[in-house]
Amino acid sequence: MRNLTTEMEEQRLVRQALGCVTRLNRIMDQLRKTHPLAHYYLAGDSFHVMRGPSHDDSPSTRPMQSNSLGSRTLTGASGGDW
Repeated sequence: MRNLTTEMEEQRLVRQALGCVTRLNRIMDQLRKTHPLAHYYLAGDSFHVMRGPSHDDSPSTRPMQSNSLGSRTLTGASGGDW
């Protein structure tokens, strides 16, 4: 059985992580004022801020890495990949 202190700390950390997502959404809303198609994309453990689609619409869905405005490693993340 976990102790109350550990549970409270875990809940605090989860709230902080979710708060970061809320702030990220606000930042993306601001970025969309200049780049209407802006979004973020996970490629493995890389977090990319995109100015447009991550892949084209062709049947082979070619990657569009040139649309990445910047990226950072997001430790513990996993997502699609190019």
